[in-house]
Amino acid sequence: MSPDMELGSAGGRPEQPRLPHIVGAGDPAVLRLLAAELARDPEVTVRGHHGSAEEPTLLLTDMTAAHAEVLRRAHPAVTIEVDAPLEPYA
Repeated sequence: MSPDMELGSAGGRPEQPRLPHIVGAGDPAVLRLLAAELARDPEVTVRGHHGSAEEPTLLLTDMTAAHAEVLRRAHPAVTIEVDAPLEPYA
């Protein structure tokens, strides 16, 4: 094992980095319920939201890519994408 690999808590596997993700849904009620679920999830850090707390339009989160995939499968009506910086066209 290379010295720069960090060991995670799961059987010595390398720990995946948490990446910024944006989470959205067409229905603010669905997003509000998901925000409450994610706030209780130790694998996710909710950094903020757009819109009001009662009717969020977008959640700003940090999570691993693997956890994002689990959430995508559990919530097919929700969009979860890596929050990449915008770049102007060349």
